[in-house]
Amino acid sequence: MGAWRICTGFINVKNYFSPTLGSLTPFYKQCFDASQMLFLRNYKTVGRLRLRCRDCFFERRDNRLYVECKTFARHRQAQIMSEPRTPWRFRRKIWKHVKWN
Repeated sequence: MGAWRICTGFINVKNYFSPTLGSLTPFYKQCFDASQMLFLRNYKTVGRLRLRCRDCFFERRDNRLYVECKTFARHRQAQIMSEPRTPWRFRRKIWKHVKWN
């Protein structure tokens, strides 16, 4: 199974006017310009988190567990969020309908 990645990024949107042309630059060029990207962080989503070096540490945000690392950005991981399961007592009781003979 391949790894899913969560990408969070902040884009530094400068002024809308181009300094050389003095005209209005299109919005899509501002969003996808590589020079304006300040911060991009990828999380590898895994079922079981582990600390890969001595600088890695656990962090809980939005009821989700993350692994952050100050030295290696590739060590960042996020916990896979699954749908909440209903308790067994609210499920259908199938053992009453099973014929053992």
